Amino acid sequence: YLKEFPSQYTEEAGDKLFYLSYAQAWCSKNTHNQILDKFWRTHTLERYRVTGALQNNAEFARAFQCPTDSYLNPSKKCLL
Repeated sequence: YLKEFPSQYTEEAGDKLFYLSYAQAWCSKNTHNQILDKFWRTHTLERYRVTGALQNNAEFARAFQCPTDSYLNPSKKCLL
């Protein structure tokens, strides 16, 4: 398969799949009560766990070619 379709599996595609699998691990559907419960507890809603981590990841922005100062690639990042 790789010989027939070599461009399908590039390092760039692998990077994108990594971030997609990360986001899918947090994919959920919450009821209104579940959202309120999470809000009042110490857990952050899943969507904010994903966006918060990815917004601060320069490699994510590079892999998906996010423009600077866009929602998922803000110019001000929290880097560790």
